[in-house]
Amino acid sequence: MNADAESAACARRSGEPCAIAAAAGEIRQALRKPLAPGRIAAALAATFDAWRDRGYAPRRETLGAIGAARGWSAALLEQSLDALLAPFTPAALREFARTANQAGALIGMIMPGNAPGAGMHELTAALLSGCGVMLKTATAEPLTCAAIARTLRATDAEVGARLATFNWSREAAAASAALAGACDWIAAFGADATIADLNRQAADAPGASRPPVGFGARYSGAVVAGLEQASEAATAALAAALARDVSLFEQLGCLSPHQVMVETATAEAARAFARRMAAALERAAASTPPSAEIPLEAAAAIRRMRESARWRALGGDREVELREGGGWGERPRWSVIYDDRADFTISPGYRTLTIARFAGDDDLRGRLAPFQGQFEAFALAAPDARADALRRILRGHGATFVCAPGAMQSPPLAWPHGGGAFLARLRGAR
Repeated sequence: MNADAESAACARRSGEPCAIAAAAGEIRQALRKPLAPGRIAAALAATFDAWRDRGYAPRRETLGAIGAARGWSAALLEQSLDALLAPFTPAALREFARTANQAGALIGMIMPGNAPGAGMHELTAALLSGCGVMLKTATAEPLTCAAIARTLRATDAEVGARLATFNWSREAAAASAALAGACDWIAAFGADATIADLNRQAADAPGASRPPVGFGARYSGAVVAGLEQASEAATAALAAALARDVSLFEQLGCLSPHQVMVETATAEAARAFARRMAAALERAAASTPPSAEIPLEAAAAIRRMRESARWRALGGDREVELREGGGWGERPRWSVIYDDRADFTISPGYRTLTIARFAGDDDLRGRLAPFQGQFEAFALAAPDARADALRRILRGHGATFVCAPGAMQSPPLAWPHGGGAFLARLRGAR
């Protein structure tokens, strides 16, 4: 086999260092041809518009494959993807491109596998900033980003030539090292331990010119105030909106709420809201059926949380109340644990929600303190006179996105995910 044929054959073997090097060379060649920011925005707008169509064949095929692999219902996947795509409007894409620093760097992106399409904000921002992207999809979710990349290439070949997608396992250290060596810098999503491993790999890789930007574990929640003054209809609508935030992506993304903190003078109002949330999650389970498959580790964690609450209540602890969809021996559909004095509690996902009561600013700060700096998003429902103070507390604890209930899965394109380090690196050029 001659050198050209060998190189071509190597480039077809996704995940091998030679394929990664070849793709990096092709993207750098594509970056040498300037493209107007408006053209990149238009290509992305057309791509996202195509994917908003529920009848679009690549969308149907991709969601069908994800549903079969994960046991997620079609309705859940459709609504989750709609929420993900909502911020990527033509106007938002044009505005981001207009103000972006056209950096021209080649970025390696190691994508997360917790939720389909996670990392789309960063991928889009990088392309709009005139960068090329070498994208390593997660073993757990190799489909969505790769399929959207194919649509982009079909829409505008020259814009699409700035993006390449790969997939390899976590154990393929040579591939990860090749990615780090081929790119100007790396952006990596994943658990804290995964980010630490990638940092070590990147530091050891020859040619890696800049330290990686890491997105470690981040958590989201909700804060509710003023229930005593709210009407029945308003309270029901609030519970339905929060149930949507919990249910989309099976509560597995960094924007999914783990806990609702309710500000009330008495426990009864908070308990009543917990019961409303249980009813709302049951209704959501009818319209967006929960996963037919829950990984063993998550199922065990859900069982532990349920049984701890159950035995505390049976033992006479009046500050705890458990409501659940799917009892012992059944697949869990949802769980609501009212724990009056609970600090912020991390959920195992799959619609498992803790609800607690707080009394005033200092109490809320204390409940959030264990995860200071690790928060991502909060839904906030409060009277205008109270909302500003609560928003300051949430942002002071690291929340990068504070929004109305029901909108947690659709942050704006310029959302400073993970604290904003990725956007800062883009805006700082090479």
